[in-house]
Amino acid sequence: MLLVVKKLKGMKYYHVVPAKHLLARLAEEGRGANNPIGPVAKGLTELLSNSFFPIGNKKTMADVIGRTFRLLQDNPAAALVFYRNASTQLSVHSIAKLISALMKCLCFLIVEEKKGMSEDVLTLELSQIVEEGGFNCLGDGVVGGSARMAIIAESISVLWESIDNDLKDADEGIKALLVEAFSGNVITEVFSHFETNCDGSPNVRALLAILNCAGKMDAENMDGLRAHVVAEIEKSSEMAVVQRSYANFSPHVSLLCAWGMTEEVATCLATSISNGLERVGEEPRKKRARGKMTGLTLPMLHIDVCLDILGHIMQGSHPRLVSARNSILSNEVGYTAIVTALRKAQEVTVQILRPIRPLSIEVNDTVIRNIGRCIECHGKLLLHKEAQKDEISTTMPVEALSLVTWVSESVVPSLSKAMGQDNILRDLNLSGISEIDSPMCSPDSVPNRSTSRNSSFPRLSLGLGNTPVDRGSFNVYQDHIKHNNIVRAAILSMRSVMLMIADWLCIYRTSHASLMNDLVNWCQVIKCSDDTVRQVLFPLFARISLLSLSCYGESMLFDKVIAFLENEKLTQDEEKTMASFVFRGLISINNDSINIGIASIVKIICSSNQKYALNEGETNDTLPILERISPGIKEVIMSLLSDNRGSLVLAGYLVNDTPISVKADLLKEICTHATKTPALNKILKDWCHGHVNAEDGDRVSDSGMIANEESLPEVGVLHEVHETTA
Repeated sequence: MLLVVKKLKGMKYYHVVPAKHLLARLAEEGRGANNPIGPVAKGLTELLSNSFFPIGNKKTMADVIGRTFRLLQDNPAAALVFYRNASTQLSVHSIAKLISALMKCLCFLIVEEKKGMSEDVLTLELSQIVEEGGFNCLGDGVVGGSARMAIIAESISVLWESIDNDLKDADEGIKALLVEAFSGNVITEVFSHFETNCDGSPNVRALLAILNCAGKMDAENMDGLRAHVVAEIEKSSEMAVVQRSYANFSPHVSLLCAWGMTEEVATCLATSISNGLERVGEEPRKKRARGKMTGLTLPMLHIDVCLDILGHIMQGSHPRLVSARNSILSNEVGYTAIVTALRKAQEVTVQILRPIRPLSIEVNDTVIRNIGRCIECHGKLLLHKEAQKDEISTTMPVEALSLVTWVSESVVPSLSKAMGQDNILRDLNLSGISEIDSPMCSPDSVPNRSTSRNSSFPRLSLGLGNTPVDRGSFNVYQDHIKHNNIVRAAILSMRSVMLMIADWLCIYRTSHASLMNDLVNWCQVIKCSDDTVRQVLFPLFARISLLSLSCYGESMLFDKVIAFLENEKLTQDEEKTMASFVFRGLISINNDSINIGIASIVKIICSSNQKYALNEGETNDTLPILERISPGIKEVIMSLLSDNRGSLVLAGYLVNDTPISVKADLLKEICTHATKTPALNKILKDWCHGHVNAEDGDRVSDSGMIANEESLPEVGVLHEVHETTA
């Protein structure tokens, strides 16, 4: 309607809906589950296009800059969504002009910020751009700040991405406009500014955005940027361990890949990783990898820096990181070199697990941590490589399966043997094994971040861009007792390979019997008396078992996981945490799969009830069913009963014609603890009227079954319930 109003003479659309309301709606399209390039966002962009990008022969660059700053000042979030959709309304030449204007705005804010910090700006090329840019039209009161500059940088990157393909056939005038805006020392000075102040998320975002633009230009057009990038990477060798753990050099490496140095980058990473596995604790050798075409040399890096770079490149969704990932995977020489280097972690692990002769390296927490990260990197790199194939794979890659076989034949036996020797795990501390984003952390400690696909366990819809490599601290062991290294190396090796398996199931949703058989056999290690092994590995077993339920209805591993909750050695906190893992995963899968899972739980309850009857006889026959089963299984049932969908599906399963010895007892618990929704009341009422006989009537009466009877659900709702129970 507003688009029609806009075309009418004598009537303004912003008199119908105020401009600030339109901007607020546009900003909202970029948040949460909304689509920033959907029809609403595109329609609003069309409506506002003339206001924030005036078109006409009389419109100067100063006019464009003024309108641009106005939008950025009024609503920066709306500005980013507007620029995401600008290519649907503007020509390639107009987009290039807008990019140039935004770049000038960014330069202006950087110069103003430097002036505010009393820095000398006279020698900067940015100052010259500002003087020529016509910023006197802005007047006083222009607000900068890292967040606003990050929005501008991201807008520039988004706009360039939108016309990247069109630029190949564009005339030289358009290309010259972009080269002029980014050439010389401009991009280097902008890059250096964000790099120097890279102590927060906005500056990191700005740095990535600027590097994405730099990667689209020839390195020769940007004075000294390539040498500057290499020098910054080299500085990592001089950083302290703690400082390196917070540094992120993946943008630098991705830029070098964009400039055709993929093989040199991969060779540098591979050589550094190999060197790190052989000489842990020492300074990296001063050997350097020379670029074949550039004359530049890449320094030898610490292994933790290399693993951080690989981790960010593999999990990153930013266009520049995606491009770097594809470049490495497509370069056979570089890819092979990295995989070969990562494979050495298995060799070191075997030496630790089976110390036939003294090791050539000192095994400490750093070695153990890097071994686990290398194995995880190896597995995820194999999955990314498989994803590059044209056809959809139905079986796990051979080399990935070899990692599974290695765990079965070497790691699990060594861990099982070690666990039988003097409870050697009792002094381990879990605090450094799991990160907040790791599937091993307690579900109660995971923040609810709806905009992140890595938000919380269970992550049942992962993509290849969401495969983080653990970089949490591993310096957590108080006493290095005998064989402690064996246990730590085995736990991390199992964990790393299981993360790969979970990602495979998430992505391809296929498996085969041998893989599930291996996992079932691995389950024996969590039956030990030690809480460390249980707390680290159980969540992964639970996650994979839920994935197997969701993908192809296989309950073999889930049966083992549920049976483990009967373990008498579990503490009360473990019971609650592990039951929460199972419930939160179970309630998130489809109806058919959740029914299979509930069948496994009910089977365990029946078995527990029989054991109770044999042990107690008829002395406590009136005890509620939840008091006759293990506390862990009780926690799962209570969690299901506290959820509307869980209680509905459980009731639907129980009222089936399949004979279940504890049917009436469980239905009574549903009546006692579950919220009485119309659909649930309908199921319970129908069962009472049709199936409660005189013998059962003493225990479950019709009046006791239906509390607060509500109006019956519609036919569609009832049909859905019966489909669920089918």
